[in-house]
Amino acid sequence: MEKSHSEENSAREEKTSAPERELAESQPQPDGWVSGKVLAILIVSYVLLIILGGVIFHFIETSPEQETVVASTQRISTFLNNNTCVTAEELKLLIEEVINAYELGITASNNTESHDSNWDFVSSIFFATTIVTTIGYGNISPATPGGRVFTVFFALVGIPLFLVTSGQLGMRMASLFGKISNKLLKKVKTEKWKSILSLVLVFTIGE
Repeated sequence: MEKSHSEENSAREEKTSAPERELAESQPQPDGWVSGKVLAILIVSYVLLIILGGVIFHFIETSPEQETVVASTQRISTFLNNNTCVTAEELKLLIEEVINAYELGITASNNTESHDSNWDFVSSIFFATTIVTTIGYGNISPATPGGRVFTVFFALVGIPLFLVTSGQLGMRMASLFGKISNKLLKKVKTEKWKSILSLVLVFTIGE
């Protein structure tokens, strides 16, 4: 008898919970909400665009940069040979003071091997990221006409893609935080603590 009674209670709970699940699943999504597949495609496209941009910047800018380093090193060596009263360290300090803010960021030195490229693969990826996110961090910029033209077209494609992708991620994070806050509020029994928890959630996650 007790068994049948418990079975009836469980069946009744399943019947009452099924409509609730259907209602939750059928709730309309916010405007601009895209499916998970579309969001995944946006994220993958964004990452691939960053990598592609970094590779192109790397190949466009590395060779001219290295030519500038070699030419500068040769000029420094010639100057030091013709002016023995000036030491390499003194000349280096003078050049660093003059071209400290130079857009290529090349440190004058008579040792070509000691120069670290501003356009290695990692730096190029970082520069591409600052373009599409509109951060603009750092003092390096393309020195070649090809690199500058590519920057313009890269920004025209990358910035809108970043805005769409970040917007979709933001909507999903807001939805997730909303669900978390609702669950937390349901666990609180007293109205006083509900008010306190609501205030904390507003200041922490905006819910």
